[in-house]
Amino acid sequence: MLAKVSAFIGIRYARVNSGNQFISFINVFSVLGISIGLAALILVSSVMNGFEAQLKRKILSLSPHIVVSSDTPPSLETFPSDVNAVSHWLELQTIVQSSSHLQGVLMRGVIPNEYKDSPVFNQFLTQGGIEHMIAGKYHVILGFELARSLDVGVGDIVRVIVPGQVLYTPLGPVPKQRKMIVTGLFRSGSEMDARLMYAHHSDVQRLTRAQTDTPSLHRLTLNDAFQLDSVITALPATYTVHETWRDRQGALFSAVKMEKNMMSLMLLLIIAVAAFNIVSSLVMVVTEKKSDIAILRTQGLSTFSIMQVFMFNGMFNGLKGCLWGVSLGLLIAYQINPLLIALNLHLLPMENGQILPVVIEPRSILMMTLLSLTFSLLATLYPAYAATKQKPAQALRYD
Repeated sequence: MLAKVSAFIGIRYARVNSGNQFISFINVFSVLGISIGLAALILVSSVMNGFEAQLKRKILSLSPHIVVSSDTPPSLETFPSDVNAVSHWLELQTIVQSSSHLQGVLMRGVIPNEYKDSPVFNQFLTQGGIEHMIAGKYHVILGFELARSLDVGVGDIVRVIVPGQVLYTPLGPVPKQRKMIVTGLFRSGSEMDARLMYAHHSDVQRLTRAQTDTPSLHRLTLNDAFQLDSVITALPATYTVHETWRDRQGALFSAVKMEKNMMSLMLLLIIAVAAFNIVSSLVMVVTEKKSDIAILRTQGLSTFSIMQVFMFNGMFNGLKGCLWGVSLGLLIAYQINPLLIALNLHLLPMENGQILPVVIEPRSILMMTLLSLTFSLLATLYPAYAATKQKPAQALRYD
């Protein structure tokens, strides 16, 4: 019952326009500070989430999530449920030569039936198809930027040179090489478009002089590449981890995560500064309401109830700031691309006509809001405690 009384009085103090305009001014700016800070935090976090998701889709769909070695052919049923595909893995450093250009690239061997659901061949493929990749025909699928730098297209012939394999001829040792036909192009929008190509697994085996039996390396594709550690822990003992995506792209994603965390920390500090403006406004409210506090004490309101009055007062402002901040942040996050287009601001042109990638995570927004409310609650503690130290007799002496 007393808590309801304290809440009623505290919210009434917060809602009624005080005669002290300076207190009202600080109240308004503390609410605005929390609102703008939380909105900025939601917007920046959503954009950073979008960049992370875009990197994950573009880069990790082309990089092997886990490469394991085994003496026996693996079966999908033997792996944890987070593994959604198992395929043969063979990668080779080569040099590709066209009629006018020469470039070092990675050649990967694929078996069409195993890669028909891969993003490379069902999302990123712009010309040709994986069905044209036939063993013994020496067909290749190039990244779009690689094809452009070599000045070749579908139907053209390129020469693939394997520096690590040497053939001895009457003229001396020469690197092993083979002419191949370009039958397709893919475009992921990542740097891999300029240094990656695919060929049939058996053709790559011939170039490396590898045995034609079942290879010992296999690629595991995960539902979520970030669940890497849990999958590795659950792998059967018969499989040895040869490589993971962290070996190739770990530094990039660590840098993105660190930048995201630092930006969030900086904006949280801004929210904290705004929330602690509540301290100054509440201290002045306590000074102004000395007589009210004295009357409430003489009417039997306890010390803790007096504290609750001013805690509810400050929390009401914090709650208003959080509600406005969440609403403003979500509105801007959802409308950021149309807004930038309307203002003719091209910060970072992306694919599909989007200017900035945005991914809104409700759990993150909930955590940000709870942190902001926590800052607001902490800001009320000192003024609320100071209110309990007021002496009723002294406060009412001249009233």
